[in-house]
Amino acid sequence: EQDELQRFGARFNRMANQLEQVEEQRQKWIGNVAHELRTPLTVIKGSMEGLMDGVLQPDAATLERVYRQADRLERLVNDLQELNRLDEGVVQLNLRPVDLKQSLTEVVETMAITFQKKSITLDLVLPEKSVIARADEDRLQQVMINLLSNSLRCTPEGGQAVSYTHLTLP
Repeated sequence: EQDELQRFGARFNRMANQLEQVEEQRQKWIGNVAHELRTPLTVIKGSMEGLMDGVLQPDAATLERVYRQADRLERLVNDLQELNRLDEGVVQLNLRPVDLKQSLTEVVETMAITFQKKSITLDLVLPEKSVIARADEDRLQQVMINLLSNSLRCTPEGGQAVSYTHLTLP
């Protein structure tokens, strides 16, 4: 009877530990989701403030950048819904030929106003030729925006972002 009680206690403790780990993972996941959603919202809000302050002109390029971020936000929300439906939690990548030079330039243009507001210099060094890669452009841009957002957060006002992007051709 004592052995059975000890085994029950050990199983109960293992279950409690597993539940604690699941809760920690859930909280990390929620933090990651919030970060992913916050990034396009920050870009949209920064662009809108720039438009309202007259720092940005309401030209086609600016409106297109804002629209792309709203579109990205919508895709992130759709991804969340998809993740909710999937048992394995695997997101399908939309792999296709992507012009890395053009894609990274779009990201830098999108983030430029945010860097300007903190008086931080952001440089993008790319080759003259296009570099085509098979990639999921949304995920690629998401990674670049996250890296630039982290750089922005860690660079003091008036500083220079030390993360340069160099693409070298083979």
